[in-house]
Amino acid sequence: MRCSFRAGTYIGMMTAALSVAPASSHADTIRYFDGGNYGIVSQTLSGLGYDTTDTAIESSSEGFTVPGLAGGTSRLDFTFVRDLGGYQFSFGVFDRSAVTADPVSDRQNWALQALGTATVVFDNRDIDIGATASLEVAAGTEIGLFLIPNDTLQAVLDDPSAFFGGNRPDPLFSVSDANPGAFDQMLNFEAGGLYTFAFEDLTRAGYSDQDYNDLIVTMTSTPLA
Repeated sequence: MRCSFRAGTYIGMMTAALSVAPASSHADTIRYFDGGNYGIVSQTLSGLGYDTTDTAIESSSEGFTVPGLAGGTSRLDFTFVRDLGGYQFSFGVFDRSAVTADPVSDRQNWALQALGTATVVFDNRDIDIGATASLEVAAGTEIGLFLIPNDTLQAVLDDPSAFFGGNRPDPLFSVSDANPGAFDQMLNFEAGGLYTFAFEDLTRAGYSDQDYNDLIVTMTSTPLA
């Protein structure tokens, strides 16, 4: 994905859905339909047109394979929907195929490999709710998602020791095993080709309110000719 992402402008609602990639084995899975402090998430899903009584809208997938013909690309369109967290953040995507380290026994290297391929979609310092962004990604790429609470991608890459064992919050990922304590930090929904990701920005390995309304982002996809 190093050369397959290209920033673009927001075009509009997409029509084709991403295929779900096999989830990694993980120690912990949080589910919206198991109940929790998810009032804002529920309100947001309803506002986006989801049927919040339908359990099929929720997925525990940790990655997505970008659709399209071999050798082609797809456009991923993101919208920044909600942010009730106290942190500013960097949010983006990374190429899961480039990561070879073990996320549990070698978590720091796993994170640095993932973030070394990453593209920032939204930086909360520059944008606010309602912002949109588009990326062109090679078809067949398996992507994962990341959230860096209260810091930037470049800061993590420049000084990992400040995060992993340091005094800054660790980066968080859609891959549960890669998070502190191997805890799930993201709720994941899909219906009609509209994907919605809801993040908890306080690590659940420590104190966390576990409301998953700290960043809510939608994503759609269209294969390009």
